[in-house]
Amino acid sequence: MDILGKDHFGRPLYGKSPKQVLIKLNGFDYSKLEVFEALHKKGYIFKYYTDTWKDETFPNGISIETTMVECAIKEGEEPSEANFWYKVAEKEFQKINVKPPLE
Repeated sequence: MDILGKDHFGRPLYGKSPKQVLIKLNGFDYSKLEVFEALHKKGYIFKYYTDTWKDETFPNGISIETTMVECAIKEGEEPSEANFWYKVAEKEFQKINVKPPLE
């Protein structure tokens, strides 16, 4: 999977329009909006997960960083790092071309 527009931690850039954030699936670019619509048709709902971490790269000391990430969940699931929208999209839509064994 390739997400166009990443921060320095490799996460997709948020704060952009859902039409501007792109994800590459099966060799084609899809907008975040297209992915959300397709996941919604498969029964997913979207909730935010608050991700907090310590960043020790600042010269003034440790900084506590927080970001909110949309999660695609089904009924009974809780938002977590495992169900970030782009991870679920890869699982649901990515076609893996596997080399067939020789017989």
